[in-house]
Parts: sequence; C-alpha cells; structure tokens
Amino acid sequence: AIDKGHKISFKYQKPDVDKKMHFREKDGKPIEYILNPYQILANHGRYYLIGNIDKYDNISTWRIDRMKDVEKVESQRKPLGKVSGFETARSFDAAQYMKEHIYMFGGKSVDVVFEADRTIIDQILDWFDGNVTFYKVTDKTVQAKVHVNYTAIKFWALQYLPFVKVLAPTELVEEIRETVLEGAEKYKD
Repeated sequence: AIDKGHKISFKYQKPDVDKKMHFREKDGKPIEYILNPYQILANHGRYYLIGNIDKYDNISTWRIDRMKDVEKVESQRKPLGKVSGFETARSFDAAQYMKEHIYMFGGKSVDVVFEADRTIIDQILDWFDGNVTFYKVTDKTVQAKVHVNYTAIKFWALQYLPFVKVLAPTELVEEIRETVLEGAEKYKD
C-alpha cells in the first residue's frame, strides 16, 4: 500500500490494566480506521506505521502489532503535501522524523510510584515495556510502580503532567514540583 500509494483499513487494539488487548470501540463495535500510510519506522524495538486519517490534517503513529484485519484499500492515499507540517515535502524523511522524536537518557535507575489516568494505560505499558505493576485501580485512575531511569521518568512525568502524578520517591516529587513551578513562572507573561 505504501509503495503503490494506496490507503489501508484496519482495526486497532490497545491494552488495559489487565495487560490484555482490547479493540478501540464505538457503540460497542470495533472502530475501522482508514489510513493514508506513508512510512514504517522502528523505534524502541517496535514497528510503527506513520500515516494520516483523511478527516485530520496531522500525522498519526500506529503500532503495527496492534493493528488487526489490515487490508489495502484501492483508493489513492492523500498526498503527503496535504498533511500539516509536510506541505513542502516531496517524500517522507524517516531520518529527520526520527531525529525529532528521540527520548533517551543515561544515569541511575530508581523505583518510582505514580498515579495515572487510565486513559494512558497503553502509553504506560509502551514506555515501560510492560514492566509495570498496577494497583489501586479505579474506573478513572490507577497507581503504578516501575523501576526506571531517574532522569527519564522525570521528563516522562512532565510530558504526561495532565495525566500523571509521581508519588515516590520524595526527591523526585520535589524535583518535578520545582520544575513545574519554574516552568509556570516562564508562562506568566
């Protein structure tokens, strides 16, 4: 489909706290997506399909191992130049895209406890490669424990600030609080 410039259709799954895959649904039925596929990329040991859904003007990223019932659609895909941020692109530049989407740190690892909205369970499992323990599960939130790089979890928690609250270790909680306050100061004007 990518080589021929065609669209694809598929259903998409994501995990929940039971660590099992569940279809994204609407009205109790799996949603069928129609995607304009542009590129397959590997990142953190996983393969992703980079594409666009017609009704949106942005690029979206889909984990290939979560896509089910994939079929080529005979209609031509949207030209990449009609996607926001790619107006002048003649082709998808995978190397440049990866340069802009890197997230790695070195240093010590620590045990971290955080509370998160259940809406990001899939991202929690992705980021921590499933090596996370969930507990205190409610309809809206879950507490989790991970062993992770200290600097990476700090920036991860800041990235997911609307959805995550780090509870321990205390040193990390204080560092995040200070960073958030410093950041808020920058946006006062």
